[in-house]
Amino acid sequence: MLSFVNLVIDRYHISSNDVRVAFVRYADQANVVFNLDRYTDANSLKTAVSAVQLLNGGSNLTVALDTVRTQVFGSSAARQGVWKVTIVITDQLQGSAALTTAISNAKAADIRMYGVGIRVNGRQINSSTLYTLSEQRGQNNPWQATFVNGYSDLTNHVQSLLGFTCLEGSAGLAPTTSPNVPSKYS
Repeated sequence: MLSFVNLVIDRYHISSNDVRVAFVRYADQANVVFNLDRYTDANSLKTAVSAVQLLNGGSNLTVALDTVRTQVFGSSAARQGVWKVTIVITDQLQGSAALTTAISNAKAADIRMYGVGIRVNGRQINSSTLYTLSEQRGQNNPWQATFVNGYSDLTNHVQSLLGFTCLEGSAGLAPTTSPNVPSKYS
């Protein structure tokens, strides 16, 4: 999974004035490994991502989304007037009222989410929940959520992710659901 994140990082211009990245890991609980203002170049960011220790346990996406909303995009590190994009990578996803509320709260905070569901060990990924997470302003486009067969298949799906998150200088790739597309992305 971390190699997938680093492949995505390679596609962006990382700097304090361009794309900035935070990393939230979650299992039963969630924590911000580093926030948006920590790494301002791709090399140091990729080194930090490669050093992240993944967690074992459950998959409490509710607490993860609340952490992203309040501690990442609700922090002083978040810039005003830029897209707030979150990539959710999960191999366990079940719908619940609490998760629906967390998704609604994130969307109300204008956080754009892209879901990557990983099918492993027969675990079920609730596709309707992943699509609900990924839909923007009532528009469910198939390229906003991706399902992959195992972690090794993640690297084959970098391009589908880029179509949603938009490359710097490629405003034509951005979703057209927002009339005012900012020139910078977080």
